[in-house]
Amino acid sequence: MKKILYLMLAMFCLAACKKDETKVNGPSDISNVSAKPIVGGAVIKWTLPKDSNFLYLEVRYEKKGKIVTTNVSKYTDSLVIDGLLNKYQYKFEVQAFNATKTDKVGGAILTTNTVTPIRRGINTVYSKIPVTNSMIDTYTQETTEGPKSNLVDGDKATYWHSAWSANVQPLPHWITIAFPTETELSQIRYYFRQNTTLTGRPTQFGLDTSTDGVNYTRVWTSASGLPVGTGVVTTENILQLDKSYKSKYFKVLILAASGNPTFTTLGDMSFYTAILTDLELAAEQNY
Repeated sequence: MKKILYLMLAMFCLAACKKDETKVNGPSDISNVSAKPIVGGAVIKWTLPKDSNFLYLEVRYEKKGKIVTTNVSKYTDSLVIDGLLNKYQYKFEVQAFNATKTDKVGGAILTTNTVTPIRRGINTVYSKIPVTNSMIDTYTQETTEGPKSNLVDGDKATYWHSAWSANVQPLPHWITIAFPTETELSQIRYYFRQNTTLTGRPTQFGLDTSTDGVNYTRVWTSASGLPVGTGVVTTENILQLDKSYKSKYFKVLILAASGNPTFTTLGDMSFYTAILTDLELAAEQNY
């Protein structure tokens, strides 16, 4: 009989212990929640309670009419939320929780200030425009070396040279480009001739456009005194135009050159158009 009583008492104690295990105490509350806008998102911050008497946090906000919930570690006092849009305003709820497998108890719900994410910018990628020998002409052209075809052959080891032995003319010298259709030009890149002579290396450029290939108008001039380096310069130089210029005919002028010569020379020249992507609009399409 005693064995039966002991067995019943043990079963009662076990049941009571399990009941106590499922009981969840309320968590300590966080404080000082705030939201700060960043590009395409927000940073949520809060102050943790000193006793850390909670298991985890939930951060919630509304997106497209639905509530998005992110669980956050009890040891974290901030959360970065991205994928938000500049055209919307957001506020966030932060709540501490204690929980077991079968139950959870939440603390006070704290709400941040309303924020508008900072607008994403414009991404610019430069695409090379095909330019062939038949599309260009030069003024002037040396007959003994440096044909104009070398200017656009994609090989910096070859070079173009304006006239120095006959029909010599003072600078500016230039390269004209005739595109099949109107083309946007945003950037010009060039290599110096791959030798150690500094004389003739361009120190200032200009850009003209034309509607008929005869009458040209100056639309851009570079800074003067562009660096020419020393010795053999193997790096590519970039002329960033102040904006994209659209035309069928372009004239790239060498307005001045190192050593103030009556000629100029280049290893290679290439031409680029800017492809712009509005990252905010792209994000809206994928929101």
